[in-house]
Amino acid sequence: MSVHPVIKAALKPFTPPAERSAPAEHKPTVLVDVETLTNLRADLRIERSRADVLYRALSEVRDHRHDLQFVNAQLVQAVRRMCMENAHTPDYVEQALAAAEMMK
Repeated sequence: MSVHPVIKAALKPFTPPAERSAPAEHKPTVLVDVETLTNLRADLRIERSRADVLYRALSEVRDHRHDLQFVNAQLVQAVRRMCMENAHTPDYVEQALAAAEMMK
């Protein structure tokens, strides 16, 4: 299964200038990588409309770089909603969500 080029572009690694010189106590935000998103879509059989919702949430990363904790929280909520609606959360998704929630 291939990842849509728009989603792949949204997931490109980016380090905002503020993070490059961030103090030691700063924790980086955990973002969903392309492989995880691909596996999540395959495991949950997310239809296009739900994938679009997740893409919009991922796009917020580009718009809210000054508030990455907010964006991370939104991504966690979006993925949790999709898992609840599908009544299934793969183990690797649960681990990623737990790691992301620890960074709030």
